[in-house]
Amino acid sequence: MSSRIEKLSHYGIVVIAVVAVVVSIWQVRILQNHNKLSVKPLMDFLILTEDSVMNLSISNRGIGPAIIQDITYVYEDSVHGEWYSVLSQAGVLEDAITQMNYGKNTVLSPDTELIILRLKKKDFEPIGISLDIFYESIYEDKYEMNIRL
Repeated sequence: MSSRIEKLSHYGIVVIAVVAVVVSIWQVRILQNHNKLSVKPLMDFLILTEDSVMNLSISNRGIGPAIIQDITYVYEDSVHGEWYSVLSQAGVLEDAITQMNYGKNTVLSPDTELIILRLKKKDFEPIGISLDIFYESIYEDKYEMNIRL
């Protein structure tokens, strides 16, 4: 009788150990997801027109840094790698006051705002330029933001 009780107690110990391992793995996954969400960047943009000047800025309103991987500029299905060529094709290069090009691995810290374009503009008509900004978190989760001007 005591050997049956010993066998049952050994099986019980094994079951408890397996359950403890499963619960530990589950908790680690929950913790990893929490850590990813706690440093997720949240890119935003602002287009502000005042005194006949249009200002385009991007900002990071998330908790973690946004690491810019690529920015593409599109005008009439033509893809450009920087402001100069896309503004030139759109015919508004002479109206550009400030044009900032940011390269691969540019880090945008939380609560930071970068002006990327200042343009003399008297009306609110669209220019026809769109920007695709590809960025990632420190966990290398990939995100994309699209801006249409």
